[in-house]
Amino acid sequence: MNAGATAATGEVLLFLHADTHVPSDAVEVAARVLQRDDRAVLGGFVSLISVPERTFWGLSFLNSLKTHCAAVFRPKSFLLGGDE
Repeated sequence: MNAGATAATGEVLLFLHADTHVPSDAVEVAARVLQRDDRAVLGGFVSLISVPERTFWGLSFLNSLKTHCAAVFRPKSFLLGGDE
């Protein structure tokens, strides 16, 4: 992640696990929150494990506790440890 953050040229970084599927509006939601509050530097998405027939709520909850979700950072804050 550090190498990716160093090479990034945009204003926002989004780190995901390789098997993560985010909602179709994830970028728009993140952009809206970051525009609304310039103090925001970190966010997350709730991980849901599902198949077409059902959602595994218990596993999803445990997975969220374990992985702390997908992270969205302002790259300068990430690289400077939160000091922008």
